[in-house]
Amino acid sequence: MSEDNRDYIAGVMARQGINHGQPRKYIVLRGWNEIVDVDRSYVVQVPPLPGRLEIGTEVYTALNPNSPELSRVKVVEDHGAELVIEPMDYDYVVRIRLGREDIRQLPVPYRPLAILRRDLKLYVGEEAARAWQQHRDLRRGYKPAQE
Repeated sequence: MSEDNRDYIAGVMARQGINHGQPRKYIVLRGWNEIVDVDRSYVVQVPPLPGRLEIGTEVYTALNPNSPELSRVKVVEDHGAELVIEPMDYDYVVRIRLGREDIRQLPVPYRPLAILRRDLKLYVGEEAARAWQQHRDLRRGYKPAQE
């Protein structure tokens, strides 16, 4: 295991106030498409944002400047370079106009965010998380489970 990555993960955990658990059980998401694990870093293939988004499409953006997590929002209007969105996790309705460059299809944050390894599917989807785990297992020399 890389001590540098382990220390980095522990540092991100500490900044988030996670003072329990072991860094080897966590990964750090950062830079819109990178997963930092204790042994190495991985790049996630982020699907490109289509030229036009359907009304009602669920996407992600940074709504809280004090948190690296991205919030789930739905598209209300698509004006090309700008989108009008509604946050989905608020108790009230609010519409926000954002530049297209602030919208992501996966909730992998730009700023580092430590999460439990088992929660990766919440950020990249089950299929991508399964592929990541299989790649990680092969790299570490584990045999794939027989179905």
